[in-house]
Amino acid sequence: MPLNTVPRRPGASIHRLCAGSVAALVVLGAGMAALPTPAATAAGVGDAFANPRLIARSTGVDDLIDTTGFTAEPAEPGHGGRQATRSAWFKWQSPVSGAVVFRTVDTGFDTVMSAYTGDSFKNLASVGENDDVTFPDGSNRQSQVRFDATTGVTYRIAVDGFTSTDFGKVVLSWDANDSFSGATPLTGPASTEHLTVRTDNTGATKEPGEPAHAGFSGGHSVWFRWTAPASGKAEFAVGRGQVRDTLLAAYTGSAVNALTQIAANDDVEPGLGVSAISFPAVKGTTYAIAVDGKHRDSDGAVGPDEGVMSLLYSLAPATGPSVSVADMSLTEGDSGSKPANLTVKLSKAATTDVSLTATTAAGTAKSGTDFVALNTKITIPKGTTSMVLPVQVVGDKVGEPKETFKVTLASPTGGAVIADGSGLVTITDND
Repeated sequence: MPLNTVPRRPGASIHRLCAGSVAALVVLGAGMAALPTPAATAAGVGDAFANPRLIARSTGVDDLIDTTGFTAEPAEPGHGGRQATRSAWFKWQSPVSGAVVFRTVDTGFDTVMSAYTGDSFKNLASVGENDDVTFPDGSNRQSQVRFDATTGVTYRIAVDGFTSTDFGKVVLSWDANDSFSGATPLTGPASTEHLTVRTDNTGATKEPGEPAHAGFSGGHSVWFRWTAPASGKAEFAVGRGQVRDTLLAAYTGSAVNALTQIAANDDVEPGLGVSAISFPAVKGTTYAIAVDGKHRDSDGAVGPDEGVMSLLYSLAPATGPSVSVADMSLTEGDSGSKPANLTVKLSKAATTDVSLTATTAAGTAKSGTDFVALNTKITIPKGTTSMVLPVQVVGDKVGEPKETFKVTLASPTGGAVIADGSGLVTITDND
């Protein structure tokens, strides 16, 4: 899915942007009511239900339809509670399941809109309609519909004028990343350059069980999903744009109510309204990035917490050694305990000691009865490339199938990064 990512100059730290060139992030997106648009649409596209304007992205802005000269079709239903007059049709197949928002904010005339499923006027089923909604900029003649989309289902979006004298260029924007499950995927970066993605949280909501990002309730979050292409220092920042005060957080986890926070920020400088985070990313790990509006300023005044913002991100690949731990298996004894010796390796010798935390997690093998739980700090001395990590396995005379538990390494020091921090121990029964 094209994300309209915009590369920034290589090597510039997001935090230097935030601290040293704050104005750049504050105004970034201030005039970005629309994302970059594709090539011009052929005349007449969108006028008829059978010839809609096709939307290929999960999130974006499309301002290429002008309804001047458009007409309603025989048997066409009314949209947004009004009679059809100069309707424009869009066709969109949802790439996700979850909450979706379509809106006509920044359109220059009074709009109505509806969203449908169905492939003909005879079998259209409405999933949402609207006449007027008040947007954060104070405008209240534009429309917004919100519905729960299903992956692979095709939706038809109709935009019309409130009366036959309301027509012109339609600005249609949409977001399918309101829900955690519908997070927009981010790709790259392939180098140290920054990439920029524009997003809009207008009409977005907060899900049950969703955490308070950076410790604030927020209420209009949108989600992104990023898998680190390499290990290194990841940096994310969000400029205010049309939002008075932003929130930003990064998590791991597969459910919105069971996330582990990696980093979070409200203001990179007090009262600025710009947020930035950095964290050590592990190659192949998927991170959920939440962008929200703070909802209230520190002075208690309610400010606009919805609108267009810019999300910047970059990755500085690690230059230190990478750490890995190998899987291993052993046969348990009849009594007592014996060590499962896991080998922890560095890709190259470090110039300083490398320390890590090592913890065990039960699988089919249970702590206490099958192995002795471990939560400790280990150190690989400088100038060396490996060490042995022993975990005690408990023996018994009970016949059992093969059992497993996991050893996880985290929080490396000395400039090291985790390449493979999970070792699986398989216990074979000898009874």
